[in-house]
Amino acid sequence: MHTEVKTARVGELEVAYQSLGEGPPLLLIMGSGSTMDLWPPVVLERLSSRFQVIVFDHRGMGLTSSPPGPFTIEQLADDAAGLLAALGLQSARVLGWSMGAY
Repeated sequence: MHTEVKTARVGELEVAYQSLGEGPPLLLIMGSGSTMDLWPPVVLERLSSRFQVIVFDHRGMGLTSSPPGPFTIEQLADDAAGLLAALGLQSARVLGWSMGAY
């Protein structure tokens, strides 16, 4: 299941993301060093049948811009919250994998 990759301005970043499905928003946060492409298509397909699933690349990963690092967990959390705000969402359910679960 592939959809168009879009970007959203979040502070100094251009955050690459995809949005699939309709319903309550569900933000999927991948682990460190990984990109949104690593979410299994079957997981995205099933979740997007009930939710608006949003996946994205962390700063410095994949298609998201890379300001000078190192990056902190706090910055990554702020990026995720900033993406939601840029998409006009006040809140979302969150599902994280590995470091993304912090």
